[in-house]
Amino acid sequence: MKINPDCVRDLLIYCVKNTSVANDYVQDPDKNCIMHFHILCVDSMIKDDALAAYSFGELVYHIIQLSDDGFLATDYRFRGEQQKDNFPAPRIFYVTPKGHNFVSETYEKQRWNSVKKALSAVGSVSLPVMEQVAGSIATAAISQLLTGGNVTGA
Repeated sequence: MKINPDCVRDLLIYCVKNTSVANDYVQDPDKNCIMHFHILCVDSMIKDDALAAYSFGELVYHIIQLSDDGFLATDYRFRGEQQKDNFPAPRIFYVTPKGHNFVSETYEKQRWNSVKKALSAVGSVSLPVMEQVAGSIATAAISQLLTGGNVTGA
């Protein structure tokens, strides 16, 4: 399987909109504050229209990639031979600062289209390359804005 840039972006936007830390908490016997996350599970995510274009396997693959690269905090841990062929689908706890940066740099559709065009020209769609291209295009847009230019996705 290979990285699908649209799936990466759609998944991160979905997670930003649907993950949270609950406002309630409890204290354990040692007086530690125990918080609760609104955890996302793939089996419910796949039923949402925002992610309906992607298969269960494609979502799991991208969640694992985003987790391994530090965009998402999940409970996924590959255990090699101990796991054999079966392992539980990862659960998503929250979007990391790195994931939030990517979403903010690609949220506007026109900017996202510029990122995809650049990725197509480069011919590489690894997560680090996507992150670098999105950051460069966002930086160019900020520079253009600060110098009084018209920002049009670049």
